[in-house]
Amino acid sequence: MAMASFLILAMSLFQAQPDRRGTGGFAWVGKSAQSIHVNVADPKQQRQTLGDKSQALADATIIPVRVRGGDDASCNNLYQASEPQVMGITPGIQQADRNKEGKTELAWFGTDLQQSPWGHLEKKANGTRENPVPVILDQNTALWALHLGGYVGERFAYQFGEKTVHFQTVGVLQNTILQGSLWIGEANFQKVFPDIGGYRAFLVKPNATATKEQITEIRAALESGWADEGMSCASAEGILSRLLAVQNTYLSAFQLLGGLGLLLGTLGLGVSQLRSALERKSELAAMRAMGFPKGRLVWALFLENGWQLLRGLGIGMLCAMAASAPVLFRGNSVVALSGPLTMLACVIVLGLIFCVLAAALAMRQPLLGSLRSDR
Repeated sequence: MAMASFLILAMSLFQAQPDRRGTGGFAWVGKSAQSIHVNVADPKQQRQTLGDKSQALADATIIPVRVRGGDDASCNNLYQASEPQVMGITPGIQQADRNKEGKTELAWFGTDLQQSPWGHLEKKANGTRENPVPVILDQNTALWALHLGGYVGERFAYQFGEKTVHFQTVGVLQNTILQGSLWIGEANFQKVFPDIGGYRAFLVKPNATATKEQITEIRAALESGWADEGMSCASAEGILSRLLAVQNTYLSAFQLLGGLGLLLGTLGLGVSQLRSALERKSELAAMRAMGFPKGRLVWALFLENGWQLLRGLGIGMLCAMAASAPVLFRGNSVVALSGPLTMLACVIVLGLIFCVLAAALAMRQPLLGSLRSDR
């Protein structure tokens, strides 16, 4: 009972839901079918392309990203990425990934945040073994799609065409919209992949005080201004929801197995309680002969067996809270616990009913027959 309840609660606490730490405050992730060779973030270029509609982008922060296509290394890909997608991000990401207190808004794992991890991407490198390219990647991408260790300082290499490029991890993100790719600095990207020009991805962050209508206008302006290049914007929260849904599905499967085990354990507990009561029928019959009322004996058996049920569930719940404490202290958001707690409440009610039935069935044995069988 303790192990099953531990599994149900622990899996629930590790399920994640979209939040600002996952999106970094970015509202849209734009992608274009063709490379855009102008700076979309430049106000002059915006006015030249959009005219009066450029006012919609006045307070928005746009981070252009160069893209070297490859295998999707996110949770949506069940196979190991042999040639992952590489993104060359502009230096503006350092300023964009900051809140009012000057701290990073994205969620990081095992990364020194005393200075912006994005600043490490500006270190010049040529991708050789002696001078690897600094890279930032998501923990899920590192562990599951790339089969890496997912820690800062890790070195690895990939073959891109006829060229081998060596990387060194300088930052690890956790459950963010940046899953599925290797993120390097724009200058290093141009040095490693000189034949790729223009930008094909864009991170769009609206002003903190922007309304929903203004955020929608930003998307409309981008898609209309660069429609010839096939610009389309997707909601950052929607992208994160789809990514998290994959790992949450795996956790839900284990949770379901735990619930099935808990149900079988409850049934087994009821059977063992009934057998225990029947083995003690002569003892119960003697107590009844001495004047103990039947209701009092049923209550005693109920307390004895119910305590075992509650103790097992209590141990499991405490262990689950202890195991999940690091996640909660880091401020990671978790899904609502109403479902798992409702499941545990149903199991408790069902188990207590079994306790009452076991005690009642034991007390239905004939008094004289039970006493004679003890001779």
